[in-house]
Amino acid sequence: MEITGPMNSSIFNFSQYPKALMAALLAVFITILSGACFLKLTDNMPAPMFSNNLSLDEKFRFLRINKRLQADYIVLGSSTGLNNVPSEAMLEHPKINGNYLNYSAWGLNMEGHLYYWNFIKEIVRPRVVIIPIDVGGFNNWEDKIPDFNYPDVKRYLNGASPLWYYFKYHKSALGERIGLVLRHRKMNDTQVSLKFDRAGGVPIHVAEESEITRKKWKDEVDAKRYTESAYEGLDKLLASLKQNGIIAVVAQQPLREHYKEGEPGLGLIKDHWDRVSVIAEQNGAYFFNMQDILPEDPGLFSDSSHLNEWAAKEFVKELLRRMEREGIFEKAGSLDPVQLSTAR
Repeated sequence: MEITGPMNSSIFNFSQYPKALMAALLAVFITILSGACFLKLTDNMPAPMFSNNLSLDEKFRFLRINKRLQADYIVLGSSTGLNNVPSEAMLEHPKINGNYLNYSAWGLNMEGHLYYWNFIKEIVRPRVVIIPIDVGGFNNWEDKIPDFNYPDVKRYLNGASPLWYYFKYHKSALGERIGLVLRHRKMNDTQVSLKFDRAGGVPIHVAEESEITRKKWKDEVDAKRYTESAYEGLDKLLASLKQNGIIAVVAQQPLREHYKEGEPGLGLIKDHWDRVSVIAEQNGAYFFNMQDILPEDPGLFSDSSHLNEWAAKEFVKELLRRMEREGIFEKAGSLDPVQLSTAR
């Protein structure tokens, strides 16, 4: 018997509902897949959101694309380590001879450096680690310490398909992340640039002074900002490098304004540098205080310590000269690769 009326209409709608739902889901899937393919083909796909640090995630992506993790000379720093060490100046030094990578990422304080190094030492065996520092790196900000899954990032760097990691580490901010990456990979006039050069540095072209440049940054140097945990982080980092038979070079980078006799902040900053120097000496590391090697010219900086590309090259030239004078290249060349690989 044929059923007619409202009941038949209800059954008909119910039978069609799954088909409509499947069609809608399929359309969403195709849209997402098309968008992902477009981003992939145009090289605009952001790195998986492994950590709480956009710059660090993008550095992982750079290392994966670069297909090379090992280097005898590496730089481990925060944003100044990115901006103030242009790869061209490092790669062309005859005693480095291209055997160099910049592992730096934005926003790492000294505890963040230590956390990141504990991962790096699992994937690379350098002979020399250069650690550019600035005064901000000794502030204790919780968001300056990255947090990521070591095994997952290691597998990603070694070529595992990133698809699973996009799902596993998907956050609601992925859409915003795509927009940020598209902008930051193109910009080149500020320290939030993600325009990596061939060995992972990010030299910047400062077109004009920014508001932060015109600000008297010395007024913000306060003893309360320097924390014990930051010095402890540096100490543990240098101790780990020494234990692994690696030469450590700590370099205080140039500052926009020099500290002169009679200035209120001179005693505080001298105490800070003295403490860094003692920590370096106790761990067999080198400390080069290069805070005044450039003229006090705001046009050379984007803020207190991020250099434009020309000034960054001058900083690197002087750093390499000091390394030459200390015989660091000869000492690095005499290190036994077997000892390096078994030091852990």
